[in-house]
Amino acid sequence: MGLGKTIQLIAFLCGLSCSRFHDFRDSYNTLGPVILVCPATVMHQWVAEFHKWWPYFRVAILHQTGSHSGKKDTLIRAINRSNGILIASYSGVCSHQKLLLKHDWHYVILDEGHKIRNPEAQVTHTCKLFATPHRIILSGSPIQNNLRELWSLFDFIYPGKLGTLP
Repeated sequence: MGLGKTIQLIAFLCGLSCSRFHDFRDSYNTLGPVILVCPATVMHQWVAEFHKWWPYFRVAILHQTGSHSGKKDTLIRAINRSNGILIASYSGVCSHQKLLLKHDWHYVILDEGHKIRNPEAQVTHTCKLFATPHRIILSGSPIQNNLRELWSLFDFIYPGKLGTLP
């Protein structure tokens, strides 16, 4: 939509990686491993933007179109240990759920986060399983039909703060 969400996120992550900020909720002195979940159609665009704006990040794609030809668990482990950025599609997060949830992620970022607006969908449940207090949603259209959709996004960011849906 051209709102600058991509560059703002990259600048935010760059700032964290260059700072020595330590959050008492985690064990990272700077930026730890990040998983960025986005539609499959923009995965390579994210890589290009990271390389353009801050090429020092180690970025990898968890998808058949990625450049990694080895096992998926090897890629996930390598990115996690190097505090890199793993880009995955929404369907990829669901299909590789067990592999991804074995690791600690400093940040979980949902691009086009309105994809989890249905609180009953498998992808919504999967995204909420990541055990991190650092969650970000990027969306140009967070609500389309009703407030239940917005509740689902808030429940991802602050689990349980708004209670349950009736």
